[in-house]
Amino acid sequence: GFFLAPSCNQNPSVGDTVLQDCFGVSSLAGLLGASNQFQNLFTLIGKYDYQFSPANHFSIRGNGTRNHTSGFTGGLGQNEINAGFSESEIFVNQGISGVFALNTVLGRKVNEVRVGIQGETRIRHSNGNGQPTVLLADSGFTFGERYYLPINGDDGKLEGQDNFEYIFGKHDVKFGGNINTFAVRKNMFAGWSTGQFDFGSINDFQNGSAFGLIENFSANGQPLFKAGTTFPSYQSDLGLYLQDKWAVTPNVTLTYGLRWDGTWNPQPQTPFAGTQVLAGAGSGTHAIPVPQRIPNDFGQFGPRVGLAWNVSRGNHPTVVRAAWGLYYAQEIVLFIPVGGGGRTTALFCFPPFTPGCSIGPGMPYIYDTQQPPAGAGGKPNFTYFDPKSRNPRVSNVTASVEHTFARDWTVSGTYAFVHSTRLRNGGYGTEEQWARNFTACTGTGGEPPATDAFGRAILCGVLDNSLSTGMTTFASFAHGNYQSIVVNLNKRFSKHFQIFANYIWSTNKDNASSERDTDTYFGQQDPFNINIDYGRNGLDVKHQFKAAGVYDLPWGFSVSSTLIAHSGVPFPLYIDTDINGDGAANSGFSHNNDRPVCCAGGKLALVGRYPFDQPNYAEWDARLQKDFRVSERYHLLLQADFFNVTNRGNVYSNPDTNATISMAALGSTCTPWATLFPTPPPGVTPMGSSCTPITALPKINRNSKAAFGGVNQIAPLSTPFAAQFGAKFVF
Repeated sequence: GFFLAPSCNQNPSVGDTVLQDCFGVSSLAGLLGASNQFQNLFTLIGKYDYQFSPANHFSIRGNGTRNHTSGFTGGLGQNEINAGFSESEIFVNQGISGVFALNTVLGRKVNEVRVGIQGETRIRHSNGNGQPTVLLADSGFTFGERYYLPINGDDGKLEGQDNFEYIFGKHDVKFGGNINTFAVRKNMFAGWSTGQFDFGSINDFQNGSAFGLIENFSANGQPLFKAGTTFPSYQSDLGLYLQDKWAVTPNVTLTYGLRWDGTWNPQPQTPFAGTQVLAGAGSGTHAIPVPQRIPNDFGQFGPRVGLAWNVSRGNHPTVVRAAWGLYYAQEIVLFIPVGGGGRTTALFCFPPFTPGCSIGPGMPYIYDTQQPPAGAGGKPNFTYFDPKSRNPRVSNVTASVEHTFARDWTVSGTYAFVHSTRLRNGGYGTEEQWARNFTACTGTGGEPPATDAFGRAILCGVLDNSLSTGMTTFASFAHGNYQSIVVNLNKRFSKHFQIFANYIWSTNKDNASSERDTDTYFGQQDPFNINIDYGRNGLDVKHQFKAAGVYDLPWGFSVSSTLIAHSGVPFPLYIDTDINGDGAANSGFSHNNDRPVCCAGGKLALVGRYPFDQPNYAEWDARLQKDFRVSERYHLLLQADFFNVTNRGNVYSNPDTNATISMAALGSTCTPWATLFPTPPPGVTPMGSSCTPITALPKINRNSKAAFGGVNQIAPLSTPFAAQFGAKFVF
């Protein structure tokens, strides 16, 4: 049966409008809402120190925070969005943490024991709580409950460590270990609980003619939110290290050491269906039985070495430094598929493309979320862990020269090269999907070739017909390279002022998505060959400049200022054509993973993920402060903060709405492979299309909000000119 969405008047009268009964407005214009955004932050910080003997010192550090925000527009842009206010989020994040430390000093021996504990709760709901979600496809305008809400969760972390230091002769030896456990409890992500109705246009909405319905259901007969809540899961890490700082000569110091970490990951809570999936990447891709476990990682060995050479001493010393090391990080539990095969199932009903399903009476009527209708869920759709997945590893090389001149002034230059391996690819199906339930063509017997001229696999069928082609893989086959040159200028505080300036030139490339870093979403474009994605990533900011200064004025006044400027963050190019036919799209915006072919330096090549830049960014902030001293122990600070002093317009183009362009508009035509190879062997169905190269990259048009790359919001972290006044009593 069908039921009215939770937000609707459950006893409507004849003649009532859906807008009034379900959304509380009398017209479509009213859906924009009053946009009553707010953010309330509260923080409490405390510390306690106790010296209970000459050799033993005990300390406690604690803090509590609460963030109550309404109007958050995750995934839709930061300031101006193509959605009703009901689509925005209201949430309360609050947590507490504490660190307990005991230091014991016995001559040249020092021991430190630290225990940390922290906990957080997250309650996230939509400002359109309980309302059905509505998408108007022609404009992309949405209203109602945000499709991924509500989300609730608690997490906590317990950490203990012991560090021992012993100084003897020319050596300073340290060794120790730590263990930490991260817990996720009451994690609930149900999504589409009130149904999402897709309409072609406003007229279709007014006529009640939806072309699609998406709704989530319980798969075990329990209430949806209970079924969608995972059991507690835990990730633990044990680390051990040994290092030595050796004063080889009075001018040369060598530091060397080794660290080892072992990680125990949480495990799936329900079994995965199916018989086989793909594992590995590139030439190592092969089919295996569906993995039912998430691998642990006990091979994290990190050797490290560093050298410091004091070339000259005196008032103008010069120091040369160099270092190399291997470093590791744990995978974020949020991305680990602890739900397993899942306790929920979803209906994606788009007649006639999804036969056997029914939208029913249409909005605002939805199915009972405890009773999935026929056709709900379809084939199992989940995220599985590749058995070879391991924690990310970084090889970091740095070399620097630092010189002090004029006593208080220091200038330095640093080169860094960071090679990252075992980076995550796939694993978050709605934003970085790596769809792999496919087989490649062979180029024989009437099939298309295995790959095209640019290394992209041509797909000829489904690997496991019992599974959805929309499922995704969590793997760690990606890699990245970052290099930078940094120039610093520092003046230590003297003669009433202090100055810092910093310039960074850098490049940043990888073959995996940098999830959410710049409001962009890319998964792997190919089920087999991920190296064709290697290139500029979403964090490749070429030039950055920062400066800050403090000056003490007479009569207790001081003035300080900061300046930040950088070249624009990368801007993507999405196309409207699923070239390989894998059906992968990200973040509900049909952001295709596939790349067009174009003219790069007179040669045809795949277009990178980020061929453009956002506008440049610059902001100058300042503070004026007055110190009123009441006594030696008590004084009052009055301060005035000024943000974006010049009121510079730092602007931004929302990639979600302004980075997609049609292949036809770019001069490309696409012909299905099934048309080009009409007589394949029985059971083989060529997928996707062969597309001609685009004639040129699209032109950025900053002057039109609706155009490709059009400016339509304030840049993240920027603000119009603003002033803030405060007072602080110190005692």
